[in-house]
Amino acid sequence: MKKLLLASVMGTSLLLFTPAFAATSPQLEVMGQAVPLKNSLHLVNNRTMIALQDLVLIVHGKTGKAENLPTLTVGNTVFAFQPHANQIKVNATWKPVDQGATVDKNGNVFVPLAWMVKQLGHTVSWDAKTSTVNVGWPGGTQPFTPVAGASLTAEEKTFIEQVKKQKGIHQKDNLYVIACGKSPSEGYGLQITKQEMSWEQARVYVKLTKPKPGNAYAQVITYPYLAGKVNLPPYTTVTFIDADTGKPLFAENRGKLPGYKNK
Repeated sequence: MKKLLLASVMGTSLLLFTPAFAATSPQLEVMGQAVPLKNSLHLVNNRTMIALQDLVLIVHGKTGKAENLPTLTVGNTVFAFQPHANQIKVNATWKPVDQGATVDKNGNVFVPLAWMVKQLGHTVSWDAKTSTVNVGWPGGTQPFTPVAGASLTAEEKTFIEQVKKQKGIHQKDNLYVIACGKSPSEGYGLQITKQEMSWEQARVYVKLTKPKPGNAYAQVITYPYLAGKVNLPPYTTVTFIDADTGKPLFAENRGKLPGYKNK
């Protein structure tokens, strides 16, 4: 029955989608969270298509028209879609695609889901068991990745040395330094507890660890810090959250300490 249904859909004109196929359409998860859609995902020529009006809500972009073509703007990137042509315009360049935009009988524009999210810097995968399209972290990694000294340039090492004693969050390009400031013993530190991401914002939860009762720590002045790199699409910001309070990390220092930056 499923094979007959799929064959029926594939034989249908790309202008229209059959209502019967909607009942078996794939589901969508973004960063591990199920996403409710106003329009069901559709399969056209083995490509999963998403309604432009649903995609714009997910990526927090805006729709419009240019040269009488539907467009989607996300950050500084503008996509233009020519229905029923295997090409999509990205800013000033037309790029070939296996399956271009289509229009259903209600006039809704559908665009290739996987191709679009990859253009926006995200990974995408297919779970055949659950018939789910999974959109993941940009580049397949979490937003904040701790870095070791050996992987840093001389300029980055110098920057860390300059700011690690100043309590706050310090940024140089994609390098972030989370610094506790002055601590009275070796028992203090920083720990990333979890990371969350939506299309427009990454949230990194940081816990300030303290000496465990009963443990002996050297009574020496230390300056605990954590250095890491953040690689995100240009339209995405990163916020560091205090894991214990749920508030922005070091919020009390905002604007008070030199070199403090928090996005």
